[in-house]
Amino acid sequence: MTFPEQYGSEKLAGKTASFEVEVSQVEAPVLPEIDEEFIKAYGIEDGAVASFREDVRNNMSRELERALREKLKNAVMDELYAKIQISIPTCWSTRKSKT
Repeated sequence: MTFPEQYGSEKLAGKTASFEVEVSQVEAPVLPEIDEEFIKAYGIEDGAVASFREDVRNNMSRELERALREKLKNAVMDELYAKIQISIPTCWSTRKSKT
């Protein structure tokens, strides 16, 4: 492989390297069975698929609402920044000290 020119270490940036590896195990993801045990482990006490689906739906709806609210807020702030010119005073902490 060749390290990128902007690699974090100057000694390795742009250099070619060879690696020798030994694969000891290959795994593949396995989806769990959605059964009463899984549903209870998820936190649905009655273990019913209908309760699980309702909980997942509620979580997804809440996350969608949060994401849309955040997107709207960012769009409003971007427009405000583009239309309103404000000057920000220099903070004492950013001034260079005279020593």
